[in-house]
Amino acid sequence: MAFFLRHLALRGSLFLAVAVAAIAQPARPRELEVHFTVFAPTFVSDLAYRIKTERAVKLVPLTFFPTARSPVYAYRGPAPLEIVDEKSGEVVALADVPPNISEPLIILFPLTPAPTKGTRFRVYVHDDAKSKHGPGGLGVLNFSNLSLDGTVDRQAVQFGNGFYGPYNVGAVAKVMLRTRFRGRSLQTYADSIHLGRDGRALLLLLPPFYRGSLEVQTRILLDEVTHPDSR
Repeated sequence: MAFFLRHLALRGSLFLAVAVAAIAQPARPRELEVHFTVFAPTFVSDLAYRIKTERAVKLVPLTFFPTARSPVYAYRGPAPLEIVDEKSGEVVALADVPPNISEPLIILFPLTPAPTKGTRFRVYVHDDAKSKHGPGGLGVLNFSNLSLDGTVDRQAVQFGNGFYGPYNVGAVAKVMLRTRFRGRSLQTYADSIHLGRDGRALLLLLPPFYRGSLEVQTRILLDEVTHPDSR
């Protein structure tokens, strides 16, 4: 009986030691493999993303356009994707891309007031796959912090913060949006967005430029999507 109890105690000790060792092991970073673009609603420059290999660390410069997505970049490595200051190499933003997003649009919002060190951007990762947002589609990203309602090509819409759509609008989309203020419904945005035959559009709604104003700022990202039968 004593031998049996000692045997149980030994097995229990071994099991506990293995369990403690497993807990003590640092978790391996999740691997990320994506093709991505970047955009910032305000001017940014001198940014790159970091690729780590077994032999070296490489910085790939990022190009930002004022009214369009960047060129497509490729990344394969540990998550999150690190965006750094190209001159100092300091990490200024981390893009934590969810596993189900393979074609992210990474949007960078500069923090205000601007920190002197560390993270300098708030990051929003948008699922930008063309299979989900194709030709004739209008997507809306509301970052304005206003509750909006109105129409997209006569279709009634209501927007809180976040992504809405894409709406099938064809070559041209007429968008009219309003918000309520002190019991009144006031216009915040009205325009026609021209997508073209093979185009898609992403409308970004940003906070008003002036304090007290209700007119949202906008950025419209347009690109063309090749039809499968025209490849």
